[in-house]
This record gives sequence, structure tokens and C-alpha cells, in this order.
Amino acid sequence: MSTVQRADQIIVLKDGVIVERGTHLQLLAVPDGAYAAMWNAQLLEEGEVATHEQPVT
Repeated sequence: MSTVQRADQIIVLKDGVIVERGTHLQLLAVPDGAYAAMWNAQLLEEGEVATHEQPVT
């Protein structure tokens, strides 16, 4: 997901239907959103503290 955060537009699909669309920061601003859930799950898996201010590298 670290590569995805640099994209101009991110589209999140669920069962073939677009459920969210926007930039990394726009999607993280939706606290109960699918993208934010995936992002936070990855951070927890990697042992990092979940934050919406992850630097783009």
C-alpha cells in the first residue's frame, strides 16, 4: 500500500463496485472507510502506530 499512496486517484472496489475514490489523504479522512481500514490493518501488521499522517516516500 505504500506505493498506492502516491497515486493521483485510488479506487476501492467491493464486489466489483466502486465504494471509494480519491487520493490517499482524502480516503484516510473517511474514518470508517474501506481504504482507511486496509491502511490501518497494514500498519498494525507491520507493528506501526496507525496515523493518517504517514509520509509519502
